[in-house]
Amino acid sequence: MTCLSPDFWNYEYKEGKDKWTSTKVDGMLMKNFERLDEASKLNILLPMCGKTGLLLSLVDKGHKMVGIEWAELAIVPFFEEHGLAYVKKEDKDVTVYSAKNKDITLYCCDILLFNRLAGSFDLIITSFLKPGGRIIFSFFDYIHSEHPSIPYAVTEDKVRLMYSEGSFKPLTLLQEIDVKDTMEFFSVKEGDDVHFPVWELSRYSWKIVLLMKK
Repeated sequence: MTCLSPDFWNYEYKEGKDKWTSTKVDGMLMKNFERLDEASKLNILLPMCGKTGLLLSLVDKGHKMVGIEWAELAIVPFFEEHGLAYVKKEDKDVTVYSAKNKDITLYCCDILLFNRLAGSFDLIITSFLKPGGRIIFSFFDYIHSEHPSIPYAVTEDKVRLMYSEGSFKPLTLLQEIDVKDTMEFFSVKEGDDVHFPVWELSRYSWKIVLLMKK
């Protein structure tokens, strides 16, 4: 199995190998999200959502959340762990999970199939983004060869290259977080047996950037 297969991700969750995921709400991401100063309800898409608590936090702020996730073994626990009743609908290429009392819909499918399944969004991903819509992108920037595993490295230069085709305004770096702050967020200390020992990397930062579609 490779990470380009839903079987891989279901296996990771089934075997408890998902130390890299967190149900905690990313306070630093929320802090920068609030800088958008949005009073209106946004239609937000969160690709590769896993079972992040961010889904529930943004819904509780009045927004509509749509998530895309390959692994059913991440989606079902999300609803169960938060005590949310849901409706499950199956189709040929996708299974849709909708919360009964919250504006949360999770699509269990290949993200490449999603384009024909849903409309456009105010925030997050390019292909479905409205003009003037924004992406808040949180990623780990480090030398990939020092940790060739999850969470995979994404450099700021690569992000700028990906979104430099004329459809987006220049990238804005909202926040850059160092090793100490990352360890504090994940409640780990140097020497702990963790999947992602950030203190061992020669170059590392956790970055949050904002992109806006023209």
